[in-house]
Amino acid sequence: MAKLLGGSRIYGSLTVDNAIISTAGSGFQNAIQFTTGTSVTYGFPTALQVPGANFKLTIVGGGGAGGGCNTTASSTGAGGGSGAVVIVYATVVSGVYTLIYTVGTAGSGTASANGANGASSTVIYNGTTYTAGGGVGGSGATFSGGGTGGSASGGTFNYNGGAGGSNAAFGGNTPLGFGYGGGPSPNVVIGIAGTGFGAGGGPATQVPATGTAQAGGAGTTGMIILEY
Repeated sequence: MAKLLGGSRIYGSLTVDNAIISTAGSGFQNAIQFTTGTSVTYGFPTALQVPGANFKLTIVGGGGAGGGCNTTASSTGAGGGSGAVVIVYATVVSGVYTLIYTVGTAGSGTASANGANGASSTVIYNGTTYTAGGGVGGSGATFSGGGTGGSASGGTFNYNGGAGGSNAAFGGNTPLGFGYGGGPSPNVVIGIAGTGFGAGGGPATQVPATGTAQAGGAGTTGMIILEY
């Protein structure tokens, strides 16, 4: 097979045996976002079914909910932890043109109880699993610590989630700015939900006291971005 040198000209058709690698600085040209799904098998678009082509995955775990409060005056929960973030730079393997993904769901709050944990987001490609763990729910009505952030593993870059604050503090923020934890409010006894993706929910408080047990704020769901 002849090799092309710099300055060569082609007349007629050209068959390429391997992937044509983009020059430095060109980056990825396409992005697909997944916000729901459990054990979904996803087939690569035709443009990515090229051995040696590069792609990027951004994986965010679900956020934990804030802790609830009971009816006792000044009872308060703690903030939920955020999901982890995993960044993966991978290369397409010949004949392996699918991946399996799961998007982590968010934790929900319950009155007088700990917030529910967020679920992990995962991607499996060519036998390797990349995991962005979900955040842990905040403690409820016990003046205990906030939920810990999710654990990240398997990626090119792994960022553990942010912890929720204790005693009527905010939920954990998601690494790299993907989500922001919800907070308590003196005028809103139900915890405030997180925003964005993977954020921890805020805690419920009895300030002012209402005589009714309240639920912590929900975390936010995870997500996955495929760039190629």
